[in-house]
Amino acid sequence: MKTSIAKCLLAVGLLLVATAPLTSARNLIINGDFETGTFAGWTTIPAPIGSDFGVGPVPPAHDTLGAFFGATGPDFDSISQTFATTPGAFYDLSFFYQVVEPGSPPNNGFRVLFNNIVIFENLNAISGFGTFTFNNLQATGSVTTLEFQGRNVLSFDYLDDVFLTASLTPRPTPTPRTHPTPPPRP
Repeated sequence: MKTSIAKCLLAVGLLLVATAPLTSARNLIINGDFETGTFAGWTTIPAPIGSDFGVGPVPPAHDTLGAFFGATGPDFDSISQTFATTPGAFYDLSFFYQVVEPGSPPNNGFRVLFNNIVIFENLNAISGFGTFTFNNLQATGSVTTLEFQGRNVLSFDYLDDVFLTASLTPRPTPTPRTHPTPPPRP
């Protein structure tokens, strides 16, 4: 009797472990939540004219520390991180983004670059917020740079909770197909 109960519990335990979601993916970004109160881990490049960016409280609906971008000229303030990647591997990115734009017409901009390629651009946006996710971003080298650029003449664009992990569901590789040669025409 004890043996059958032990076997049953072992089977249930193995089933739970096998079907548990993989939630412990390691974030490749240092200080992606900005809770240090600084840009520790990030490289910063100020806009040549009118630079205004830093780390501070993000307004409701988020209410934590985050990065803010408020450059008042035509150029963007920028923060970036370079990290080790596997060439050809895929990565998933998510971040919280909020625009506070009291003016009309809006005069702001926000860009996200992965491997020097723009993957998200939001120009002259009205106020709003959300979590954005980009899956299966492909690394082309042994190091990759993630960059955020922002400006907002009348207020701020906010960034928080930057999370980048190796893709758990990599992009499927296409299967090569052969195409039959049509028969010669008579």
